[in-house]
Amino acid sequence: MLDALDRVVDGTPVSAAVLPTFLGWVASAAASKQPSAGLGEDVRLRGELVLGSGLELDGELLQLSAFRTENGDRQVTGRMARPSRRA
Repeated sequence: MLDALDRVVDGTPVSAAVLPTFLGWVASAAASKQPSAGLGEDVRLRGELVLGSGLELDGELLQLSAFRTENGDRQVTGRMARPSRRA
C-alpha cells in the first residue's frame, strides 16, 4: 500500500481513494497455500483483477505483494500490469 501511495502516473500522484477498491479486489481473490522453501507457507492470490504472493507463518501474513493484472484476464499466468497501469 505504501508503494501505491507514493506512485506517480503521468506526473500525477495516485489518489489514496483508489486503495479501498484495490484492497477489496485483493480480499476477494482466491488464495492457495503450499509449503515455502523455508519456514511458513507460500500464499498465492488470483482474482479477476489481481495477482499476488506472500508468506504466512503460524497463521499470520508476514508479507504480501499484489498487483493489478493486465486487462483483468484471469487466464494470465504470472503477467502483471505495467507500473503505470497498476491500481
